[in-house]
Amino acid sequence: YLGNNITVNETTDHISITGDVTLCLNSHALTSTVAQLSFIYVEDGGSLTLCDCGDGGKVESLCSSSCHVIFVRKGGSCTIERGMISGIDDTLNGETIMVDSGGFLTLNGGKVTGSTGIYNRGTTTVSGGTVACDKYGIYGGGNLGVVNMESGSVSATGSDGVSGIYMNFGSLVMTGGTVYGTTYGIELQTANKEKSFVISDGTITGGYGIYFNSEKCKSPLYLTGNPTLSTLHLSKPTTLIFASKDGSPYSGDEITVSLGSGEEENAVIISGISGNAGKFTYAGKDFELAVDGKGNLILQTPTTAPEHANHGVDGGSGSQTWTAWVDAVDLEERAVTYTLLVDSMGEDMERTAPLAEDAQLLHTYEGEAYPLNPETLRYTQDMAQDGLVGTVELNGREEVVRVQLNVSSQLDLTAAGL
Repeated sequence: YLGNNITVNETTDHISITGDVTLCLNSHALTSTVAQLSFIYVEDGGSLTLCDCGDGGKVESLCSSSCHVIFVRKGGSCTIERGMISGIDDTLNGETIMVDSGGFLTLNGGKVTGSTGIYNRGTTTVSGGTVACDKYGIYGGGNLGVVNMESGSVSATGSDGVSGIYMNFGSLVMTGGTVYGTTYGIELQTANKEKSFVISDGTITGGYGIYFNSEKCKSPLYLTGNPTLSTLHLSKPTTLIFASKDGSPYSGDEITVSLGSGEEENAVIISGISGNAGKFTYAGKDFELAVDGKGNLILQTPTTAPEHANHGVDGGSGSQTWTAWVDAVDLEERAVTYTLLVDSMGEDMERTAPLAEDAQLLHTYEGEAYPLNPETLRYTQDMAQDGLVGTVELNGREEVVRVQLNVSSQLDLTAAGL
C-alpha cells in the first residue's frame, strides 16, 4: 500500500517479489528514473497483484534504455487489476512487461503503455483492461507461449509496421475483446506446426485485420464463431487457414481476402468450408473464389457463361444460381444431384447438395413458374437418360432452395398417382 510517490534513482535498486504480494498503488506513482534490466522481478514462486484503490496510480520507467518495468520469471505470476504500467513510448525501448517461459500474466483491468506492451514467452491472458502501445501491443516471442485474448482491448498506433498482436512464436486463442494495429490488427508468423491460432469472437481491425505470413507460418489459423473481421491478407496462397473448427463454421462478417503474391488458377485460399463460402470474397480483379470438390475455396478465372447456361453469385448472402442438368432429386435423402452446364475450370461438374427444408420444386410453362408434383419429378427423372435441364439455386449454406425445370424439359405424366 503506497502512502506516497516513490522514485528509484540507483541502478542497483529494484524490487523482487518472492511471496504472495498485493500492492495497492493508492493513486501514487512507483517510478524508476535509471537504466535497469527490470524494475520489478516476480520470481519463481512469487505472486504479484497490482491494484489501485484510488485513481491515477502507476508503475513506470522514465529511462529509455531500460528493458522492462515488470519481469515475470518462470514459476512467477502477475495479476493487474487497476493502475497504469508504463514504459517509454520509444521504438528503442524494450517491453513494458516481460513474461518468461513458465510465467503467467493476467490483465483484468488497468492500462499498459510503452513501445511494446507485453512480450510473452509464457502465458498471457487479457480478460479486461487496456494495452495501448506504439510498436506492438502484445508480442508473442516464445515457442511455448500462449496468448489468450478474452476481453479488454489491445492496440498499437505507431505509424509504420506495427501490429496490435504479433505472433512470432506460440499460440493465440481469441474469444473476445478488441484488437487494433495501424498496419495489422493481428500478425501471424509462428513457424511451429504444433501451435495454432483460433479466432472465435471479438473485433479485429487495422490496415488489415489479420496478416498471415504463408512463407514462414506453419501453424494453422482457425476462423470460427462470430468475430468482427473484415480483411485477411496472405503473403501467398496457403492450405493452413480454415473456415471452421470442430464442426463450428465461421459465421461472422464477410471477409475480403487479398494476396501478396502467388495468384494463380486453383490456388487454395481457405480450407474447411462448411456451408459458409459466401462469407469470403477476393480482392483481386483477375480471379474469384470458388468451392472445389474438397471443401476448399480456390482461385478461379471468372467465366462468361454461354446463353444456355448462367451462374450468378450474391456476394452478400452467398447464394448461387446455376443452369444445369438436374440428374436426381432424392426426396427421402433430401439431396439434389446436378451437372453444371458451364466451364467449371477443371472441377468435377457433377455435384450433390442437400435439399433445404423449404425448397421449391417448380416447372416452367409459358414463361411462368408453377409448383411441381414431387411424383412427377421423381418419375420423370427415373425415366430420363441424361437428366432434365433446369435451374438450381443454393443459399449461403450451400443448400438447394429451388429446383425449376425449364420449359424444354418433357414431363412424363403417366406415373401412378398423377
